[in-house]
Amino acid sequence: MDRPEVKHRVAVSYIVVAICLIAIFVLQFWLAKRSIQNTTPAEADSTVSGETSDVAAQPDPEEETTDDDAYAVLDAEYCIQGDYRYRMVSDAEELAALGLPEAVTEDILGGNLATANDKIALYAYPAYGCRAVLIASKNDAYSFCVLDGFTSDAAAQTLDVIFPLYGLNTVSDIASAQIAGTDGTVKQLTGENVQQFYDLLSGCENAGEKAAVTAGQTIAFTSQRDAVCELTYYSDVSLICVLGEYYTVTDELKTLIAGILA
Repeated sequence: MDRPEVKHRVAVSYIVVAICLIAIFVLQFWLAKRSIQNTTPAEADSTVSGETSDVAAQPDPEEETTDDDAYAVLDAEYCIQGDYRYRMVSDAEELAALGLPEAVTEDILGGNLATANDKIALYAYPAYGCRAVLIASKNDAYSFCVLDGFTSDAAAQTLDVIFPLYGLNTVSDIASAQIAGTDGTVKQLTGENVQQFYDLLSGCENAGEKAAVTAGQTIAFTSQRDAVCELTYYSDVSLICVLGEYYTVTDELKTLIAGILA
């Protein structure tokens, strides 16, 4: 028969073990609760789902990043202001080709110049400082717009009217000029060439509507502020096309261009 003191010691041992187990359980619960309280919501969600916090912290590769400073894009294709027709440009590749930023932001927005049809406001783009590249806006949405043509046949009767629209008011406004031949060769115009070309612009008169012509040579004039006026020269029919208008090329200008390309 067991003695009373032995039974007492066994009972005490069981009680001590039970107290230790309870203490361990309480400690683990407290540590787990504190860990969750110190975890961010994203990490807590990943812990519940069985993912590690490192995985949950990784950005979603498909998540689009946005510029908080950029305005919403104006949903329009064209606008007309007086004799001028403008085309909206929002495609990233075309914007890059034109040397324009991907989005319109407050720091690049110039002063209000005019109001086009459908209550679209036209703002200057100070970086280029010309009429050919502007910023259009309506209902707090903005887009770059480029001069695309004229609404009146009388708007540009001679070729010299086009150049000031690109900020090329005098020869000194032209930073560089080049002619790309149909064979891919590119010739840079000298300062003398530029002066001669500029002096002959007024003699090139509007030729009215013409059929589409192919295999033209590209003549590009870049302003001191990087705005580009691009002409297409068709030597076989002695015509220059710009902004959808065709102009006759005088014999003097044709001789000058041939000499540059020679």
